Amino acid sequence: MVEPFRVGIVGAGSVSDGYHAPVLAQFPGVRLEWVCDKDAGKAKSFAARHGIPVSGVDLETLHQVDAVLVAIPVGLRAKTLETAFRRRWHAFIEKPFAVSLQEHDAILTAGRTAGVQVGVGLMRRFYRPTLIALDLLRRNAFGPIKEVWAAEGGPMRGSGRGDDWYQNDPSAAGGGVLIETGSHLIDQALFITDATSFENIRTKFVSYEGLDLDARVSAQARRQGQTEPFHLGVSLSRIEDVCAGLYFVCEKGNMKVSLGADGAVEFVDGEFRALARLDANIRAAGAVYQAFYLEWESFIAQCRGGGPTDAGASSSRLGTALIEAAYGLRLSEAAR
Repeated sequence: MVEPFRVGIVGAGSVSDGYHAPVLAQFPGVRLEWVCDKDAGKAKSFAARHGIPVSGVDLETLHQVDAVLVAIPVGLRAKTLETAFRRRWHAFIEKPFAVSLQEHDAILTAGRTAGVQVGVGLMRRFYRPTLIALDLLRRNAFGPIKEVWAAEGGPMRGSGRGDDWYQNDPSAAGGGVLIETGSHLIDQALFITDATSFENIRTKFVSYEGLDLDARVSAQARRQGQTEPFHLGVSLSRIEDVCAGLYFVCEKGNMKVSLGADGAVEFVDGEFRALARLDANIRAAGAVYQAFYLEWESFIAQCRGGGPTDAGASSSRLGTALIEAAYGLRLSEAAR
């Protein structure tokens, strides 16, 4: 008999409430032990909704678990992670994982020192279109990659959030659209292409009170098994409509990949008009909840077996480095 995998949740916000908790409550062999949030009432009502026996505001007072979900803003996690590693809990950390490569590596080092696993919540890696595209490119179906264009966004409507919303605070959120939405989009592009490095980065931002509302990033990227680099262009916006998707220009043909779990992968012509829909016999998520299930399945296997998985945080270092470099270039240009 395999012992139950005990999970605690830090952060009773929307991603925990709407996705992680409902998935984990139905996950075979997983037992939700407690939820912790600085707002006691919020933690208590969260626990009641999801059948969690304990809620609290002080992580130090909560009992032992095997792993903790860290779903609080990137700028507010230091104390939580210190406690988790000291108590030898595996840590599954929501995106964005870190604001710098130094911070990213420090978290990985702290996890290794504590003898625990560290995961990252990049569930788009498990989307069906993402994994179909990855499979096709690894099989060299279209030859070497020449260009990759990644875009997402649209005009932001009123959110109904107050001034205390963490995404209105650059120190809590780590920035704006590039690190929030971009941590998913950039990771998708780098994950699908098996990218290993980048160079010659260029950026353009539209910002307001320290938060970027529109970000354009380009770089030359390199990938495993390909001699020549490819051009990577990323467009993210909360003020303009963009043609959302991932677009791959390859030597022998072009491919369009939908961003959503239920989207399509299409073989397209030079104008990116669809010619054929592509598929593969793979295990992947066709819905968002399935993606959360698969990322937890992957992370729990990592915790129990110790080997690297697609949920492992070390595999997302390049995305952190690219976002950090883009923000660093913005700061250096502003200082001139």
